Amino acid sequence: MKKKKITRDKRGRVIKGNTNAVKFVTAEDKIALIKRFCDHISEGYSQESFEEADYRTINDYAEKLTAESAKTEDFTVLQTTLIHRAFRTSRKRWEHWGIQGMLNKIPYFNAHIWALNMRNRFNWDKEDKSPKEMTIDRVITVNFVKD
Repeated sequence: MKKKKITRDKRGRVIKGNTNAVKFVTAEDKIALIKRFCDHISEGYSQESFEEADYRTINDYAEKLTAESAKTEDFTVLQTTLIHRAFRTSRKRWEHWGIQGMLNKIPYFNAHIWALNMRNRFNWDKEDKSPKEMTIDRVITVNFVKD
């Protein structure tokens, strides 16, 4: 009998392999996962807090299902827009909470915490990181005059 190799981290804990992808083999499982992810995002939670799978995995599933299905009834391009719609719904929910807090309809609303969330989640108040360059096409002639 072959002995299974056990790997440990620096603290001596056993490291187990990632078996997340094994759970989602069929197209129906992947579609159900994408819908649960969209519900999670629509509630205002971040994509990093979704426990079942990573956002990159879900995005890969959506792209592959769209390419494989060739727009059949199984999975259409409309399904990939569910992910984008979920992000817009999340932003709308956060903005709604801000408006309700501003109108004193949420008890103990902390505007600073809300603004910090908006800056981090939706890049509010962040400047464009691309350098702004301007080119001018002119010829400048310099003449030196000797006294």
